[in-house]
Amino acid sequence: MGFPHKPHPKETVVLSQYFGDADARTYKGWTKRGGYQALAQALKTDPVAVTDIVKESGLRGRGGAGFPTGLKWSFMPKEKKRAHYLCVNADESEPGTFKDREIMRWTPHALLEGTAIAAHAIRAEVAYIYIRGEFTEPWTIMEQALAEANAAGVFGTIKVYLHRGAGAYICGEETALMNSIEGKRGNPRIKPPFPAAAGLFGLPTTINNVETLAAVPHIITRGAAWYKSLCLSNPKSTGTKLFSVCGHVQRPGNYEVTLGFPLKDLIYDARLRRRGRARVDARLGRSDRLRRLRRHGLPDHAPGEVLCARVVRPVHAMPGRHRVDDEDPRADPSGAGEAERPGSAARSRGEHDGQNDLRVVRFVRRAGGERH
Repeated sequence: MGFPHKPHPKETVVLSQYFGDADARTYKGWTKRGGYQALAQALKTDPVAVTDIVKESGLRGRGGAGFPTGLKWSFMPKEKKRAHYLCVNADESEPGTFKDREIMRWTPHALLEGTAIAAHAIRAEVAYIYIRGEFTEPWTIMEQALAEANAAGVFGTIKVYLHRGAGAYICGEETALMNSIEGKRGNPRIKPPFPAAAGLFGLPTTINNVETLAAVPHIITRGAAWYKSLCLSNPKSTGTKLFSVCGHVQRPGNYEVTLGFPLKDLIYDARLRRRGRARVDARLGRSDRLRRLRRHGLPDHAPGEVLCARVVRPVHAMPGRHRVDDEDPRADPSGAGEAERPGSAARSRGEHDGQNDLRVVRFVRRAGGERH
């Protein structure tokens, strides 16, 4: 697996602070970095008070739904008449996502610490960390970290177990995950009853995401006000978020930014978009349109028309062998209104793969109101 990149200046590094630091995987290395201090503090605090701190911080589930974490914990029965369970959803199976995998790879004790704090807050004696079956390296690292933590006795009376999935995508759904732990087929359950009333083995259960629980120790040690201050837009969206960037980009990887950070800035200003691929959309204001066209070396067009300019592919200079795009199915079948720039190529202002290149360009003039 790839090695994490160095943090970008625009990142807010909290959960990913020790990504790439192999010593942080060990119990001794984690305690040197302040690990398990939050757990020791939480175990001395009333479970209701711990829940209130997380609720005040505004932490929301990082598994996709974004439900308030503290509120979710508060749904568990206040009077403990039966056993309570905590399930950690580490069955990260969505294509292109790998944030939970990296947390388990580099900071396994952060997840274990957050899991124990959450178990204490909901009065659970047992916690299951359900890890995706294909995660061979994270499983090995988590297994070693759990053995070290148990040997140190940091969990008190709380029992933490690892449960390995069998490659079923549907087990990322919380009720299917519980069925899988019970040894049943991983099919979703009908709600109600909800897990807080009848979950794992028919007992009260809470299910949280890996990234969600990894943030809990920071909230306990630094306070709810600190976490709440990490916000750039909606006051209900607080803290940082790990974004998995992959595909046709220069620097794939996980990027941790404060919620409210514009994704456009992450892709463009952080230089993630790969050079040599571009799309010029002329449906802008007049000044913006001209500026973008000139930046790509394209000619101006008459008022009232829209120039649909598209970079087809970067090619190296080959005299007499200019490549042009295939026929555009959206264009007029008669070819009327189409024009090709002389030479069918535009000189790139940047570089591609270390060399100057030619970008083959095709553009079509259309009426200003027509959709393209």
